[in-house]
Amino acid sequence: MDLSKNIFCFYGNEDFLIQKEISILQNKISKQSGSNIEIDKVSSQSMPISEVVNLLCSASLFSPQKIYVLNDFSEDELLLILEKRNSFLNTNFVVIILEKLDRRGSLYKLLSSIAILKEFNTFAEWETQKIEAFILDTAKDFGVAIDPKSAHLLYEISGHSLRVLAKEIEKLATYVGERKKITDEDIKSLAISGELSSFALVNSIANRDIKAAYKSLDYALKAKKPPFYILGEIFSRIRTCLLIKSLKEKKISDAEIVDKLKMNRFFYDKCLSTISKYSLDEFVKAIDVLLKTDIEIKNSSSSPRVALEIALFEIMSRT
Repeated sequence: MDLSKNIFCFYGNEDFLIQKEISILQNKISKQSGSNIEIDKVSSQSMPISEVVNLLCSASLFSPQKIYVLNDFSEDELLLILEKRNSFLNTNFVVIILEKLDRRGSLYKLLSSIAILKEFNTFAEWETQKIEAFILDTAKDFGVAIDPKSAHLLYEISGHSLRVLAKEIEKLATYVGERKKITDEDIKSLAISGELSSFALVNSIANRDIKAAYKSLDYALKAKKPPFYILGEIFSRIRTCLLIKSLKEKKISDAEIVDKLKMNRFFYDKCLSTISKYSLDEFVKAIDVLLKTDIEIKNSSSSPRVALEIALFEIMSRT
């Protein structure tokens, strides 16, 4: 990590990666200084701007170096704070956290010249290359190995939340112990029944097997899998297949699609099998059905089980 500047801005909607980057920064500064560096989190609600500036311009009584993480500040507030940047103590590191940063705005222009900028956004469900790389790297951090195919299985069962995946990998690393290798069997052994059932449900829909889909839905609901999670898993796969189907109908080659979507070939081939079983119009209809079902469940106009069963029928029946 580059430590040539004392001001950092980590922005985007993937909070887990931002927190991980702060930990990396903390470890690097601690290693460089030979002592543990403290992190002090400062929000706009915790103190006025004048006190924030005083904090950044002063030495800590308990640590020769310190990281101050500024969160929940507006762009205007940050501009006021950064006006005093030349008075910031050079042993204080400032990390600004933003969910969004307008590249056309004055804050971005200022930060691009005085700070180290890094963007961290959630991976789209079809960006399986990135998700796979995250799983492989995280497993390595925990001192274990996992092959790409098993990494994909973990993603299919646990979803693409990086925080959830990291927790699952930590559990798996403890489970495999001295064996130091995570296998498909390990992943299935630790997965709760609801996760396996929703995994089976999505695959049943992908294979257009309505009987298996109803059975898997029943298992998932009996295992107390939240209906909105089930909807989300189905939506994720349908949307990915719709995207691939749309690109295929534009005569874009398989290699170009894989590269464009940052998708691993194993998952892409699974999606190819699915898109051969549904038309483009059926995928569009499926998205509408899922959105309608989401509203019905939220409004309690139908029981989750009935709403989901009707949705499966509408998605998978041939008209």
